[in-house]
Amino acid sequence: DRRIDSEHQLGDKYYKGTRLNRGHLTRREDLEWGSDPYDATRRANNTCTWSNCSPQHELFNQDKHPNPAIRLWLGLEKYILEQSARSFNYRVQVITGPIFDEDSDPEFRGAKIPMRFWKVVVAVSADLKPYATGYILTQDDVLDVAALLKPGVKEGAVLAAFQTYQRTIAEIEAETGLDFTYDDARKPLSAIDAYALELAKPVWKR
Repeated sequence: DRRIDSEHQLGDKYYKGTRLNRGHLTRREDLEWGSDPYDATRRANNTCTWSNCSPQHELFNQDKHPNPAIRLWLGLEKYILEQSARSFNYRVQVITGPIFDEDSDPEFRGAKIPMRFWKVVVAVSADLKPYATGYILTQDDVLDVAALLKPGVKEGAVLAAFQTYQRTIAEIEAETGLDFTYDDARKPLSAIDAYALELAKPVWKR
């Protein structure tokens, strides 16, 4: 990413010989659109920068939890794009990033590894009704950073349980310090947060 000095970008050397993946925050497939194939390819190529990568354990990034019922990073991405947007003809925008925690994020090879990641999904349904929802995914159960290295590499995290949480957009705003709005009037996305609206109902109505 030429906008950022290279010394602030984690390259191949950081990931080499480890169980860490170069986790794309925004998936290449999410940007494969445009006025023509060239434009779509150019947009998609913009995801292939170090600034769009974050260290993610291979099981978390590739959605390979031992329990197939537990969906992780790739599983959520597929759910949003393939199973939801395409199946129901939604127009979708996905905003995503890590949650940095100076106190609990472990350090590895001179850089801290974010344990939690958020996604805010804004959709317009076929009847032009906008709504939004949010998720926080965690690889928080890194037990031993020394175990991040593959066998035979002398440096070696075993991740135990992974969990996917749906969270209110207001909670993600509180965790990240960001504000999520929509349209020219900058209306709060939290006002059309489907999950928050569901939680606000009496239990018997949910």
